[in-house]
Amino acid sequence: MYYEVYLVFNNSEYTTICITMQTSYKDDLLKRISNNLKRFRLEHNYSQAFVAENIEISLRTYQTYESDDTYDIRISHMVRIAEFYGVMVDDLLK
Repeated sequence: MYYEVYLVFNNSEYTTICITMQTSYKDDLLKRISNNLKRFRLEHNYSQAFVAENIEISLRTYQTYESDDTYDIRISHMVRIAEFYGVMVDDLLK
């Protein structure tokens, strides 16, 4: 198994994370993130709209992150989500 991670900068901020790895590993990682986002949201009894509004992204973007259609996620959004729930970004990856 191999993988490479690239952080792409925009305006002195990490805005996206590009991952090059075996497809099965990437799919597994994105599925874990999606499942964890949904789990955290449901544990707090929040709607998707409430979370999206509080982390300042569109509802559609957040819905995509929780769905099986996720193919990427901005690291800046992961940081905002982690801060919103009071967890570490690592907790979104577990």
